Amino acid sequence: MSFKSIFGGFAVLILLSGASCEQVSRFSFENSTLIKTFPVEIKEIPESGISVLDIDATGVLGVKILNDILLISSRDKEQCISAYLFSGEKYLKSFLATGRGPGEVLYTPYISWLSFYSLGDTTQCMGFYDFKGGYFECNIPASLAAGSMIGEQKVASLSVSSGARYFRINADSLLCRKSNDKGTGYVRFITDKRGERMSHPSMEDLNRFSSSFPNDLSTLIMVNEKANRIVELGSGLPVIHLYSIHGSYAKSLHIGEYAEISNIESNDGTIRKRYYYDAKQFEEGFAGLFLNCTNEQIDENDFPNPEVHVFSWTGEPIARIRLPIRALSFDIDYSNRMLYLVDEETEQILLCKWG
Repeated sequence: MSFKSIFGGFAVLILLSGASCEQVSRFSFENSTLIKTFPVEIKEIPESGISVLDIDATGVLGVKILNDILLISSRDKEQCISAYLFSGEKYLKSFLATGRGPGEVLYTPYISWLSFYSLGDTTQCMGFYDFKGGYFECNIPASLAAGSMIGEQKVASLSVSSGARYFRINADSLLCRKSNDKGTGYVRFITDKRGERMSHPSMEDLNRFSSSFPNDLSTLIMVNEKANRIVELGSGLPVIHLYSIHGSYAKSLHIGEYAEISNIESNDGTIRKRYYYDAKQFEEGFAGLFLNCTNEQIDENDFPNPEVHVFSWTGEPIARIRLPIRALSFDIDYSNRMLYLVDEETEQILLCKWG
């Protein structure tokens, strides 16, 4: 199916003139709901449900479960991504390096910046933006066998402007998120392999929001083609945006309070809060690591133990889990009710049974 046939049915005209001041101030789609409770509340994970993986890794930026393999992103410039086999917690190999050469990334990526998907039924792939204008598809089994990145560049000449991130939608298209021209917020759009840009009504709706503190409008982005969903979890405001890739579905979930831009405009910028810091998806839905603390607390490693919030692809809350440690990165094995956490103090990787 061609790029135009997929997205050509979208109407891109957004009527903004009728928007009220409240709608512009509230970082939200018109269809929204306030989430204050979850059907399952886990306030404590017992010690009997916690174990430490025997993995020696430093500078960990994130973890990702892929069947019987645990991928770790780290600050090691020569080994940005390392793989460990769960059986015996055995180190396999590392791949992906920072640099200006082909197939290298200019900056070490967080796991949440990467796209993971399968080609056919078996080959696991990792899509990544190299921060130099290229988008690559990495063959994970081949890369582990070689000990270096094995893959191909799928798209070239992408924008390298401030804040640019790219996420795979399907084999023909990417979602781009970058800073707007005024430096007051972000724009989102869809681009194909030829660089043709296509608008999307829900993205255009979110693009209209601006702030004197644009970083507070940043979001963690996940795309799931099978579920027909794009999810954005607010970093500087307590909100989650869900919208369809194909179709008109769009909904905002406000977590505990409404996401009012006026609240962040009302102080001098010295008190900045962080809400969702990491996000992961699974077949039935997605989960976000919720901090609800200030940037200063994060910098001083003095923030309270965060929560993991679990939702379905339709935005229904499933579970809220209070973590036993301070963590900034995680992954979830939903079918087995397991969490993988990186302890910020020790850099140990913990396996926690939450159900």
